[in-house]
Amino acid sequence: MKPALLMVGLCMAATPALADPLPGDAASLLSRTWERENEAGREALAATLKRAYPESIDEIDARIAELKAKTEAAQAAAKPAPSLGAPTASAPTVTAAADETPPAEAAAKLDGQIELGFSYADAATDTANALVSAKFNASHGPWSHLFIGSVDFNKTSGQSSVERYLASYEVGREIADGPTFAKALLSFERDPLSGYRYRFTQSLGLGSRIDLGEDAVLNIAGGPSARESRSLDGMTDTAFGARATVGFDWQLSPSVTSSSGGSVVIEGGGYGTTEAKTALTAKVVGPLAARLQMSYRNEKTPDFGTRTTTISRASLVYSF
Repeated sequence: MKPALLMVGLCMAATPALADPLPGDAASLLSRTWERENEAGREALAATLKRAYPESIDEIDARIAELKAKTEAAQAAAKPAPSLGAPTASAPTVTAAADETPPAEAAAKLDGQIELGFSYADAATDTANALVSAKFNASHGPWSHLFIGSVDFNKTSGQSSVERYLASYEVGREIADGPTFAKALLSFERDPLSGYRYRFTQSLGLGSRIDLGEDAVLNIAGGPSARESRSLDGMTDTAFGARATVGFDWQLSPSVTSSSGGSVVIEGGGYGTTEAKTALTAKVVGPLAARLQMSYRNEKTPDFGTRTTTISRASLVYSF
């Protein structure tokens, strides 16, 4: 199965089949991947969407008709002009096609998720855990924009063991309509328990999307990075290094998806950050899904040494 169909499958796992109108993430994937499919792939893509969202068939047909019109207009514009010799019978047709105004390019698509998780255990050690996370994705042609914000909190016996705030923006662009892409990241973090009041991360990278089978896809990327940190005692430090990311998505069934991902930042002196997360997401009803996930984070800094945190939690996810 091609990457486009895999991505549609993942979208199906995050948004229920009962959604009406067509969810934003499904519409966005349809628009982004249409031109990369041949005729057979497009028919399979349309059939997959219609099975997943039967109440949105009219909207799917309308979007496909718009994409077909746009593709035909682009193909007509790409035809070579007639030679400068004697006029040919096809000349009037070419002139008429040139006079036609191609349909306006589709507007940017927006989709996203909001995740809420909380747990409390009143046992030998009182433990409270909370997560609030929001993710928004906008796409327009080969460009994509990803915004993420999260608050992660964990307290045991009255003492905080996790207190992390994150806001990030990532822009990406497909290269030559292929599986290769370029991206840039800017993020802000606050994590006093790891020794810094704030940290800005900047990164550039190249990556590739790899098809691993009918229902699995792997994304890898890497490039240089720079991080500016301000410690709790007010000292500011800038470190240069390299950052690599990996993401693996696997559709286990029409309603269950497994996803794993991680990132590594390596800086001079053996310092850096390693993060990993794996999750299992299942559709519940309407736009809601349930998620079980485990996260791992290892932070090594000059001031605080090595700090490792592992968290398991359950949460609800609202997709739109």
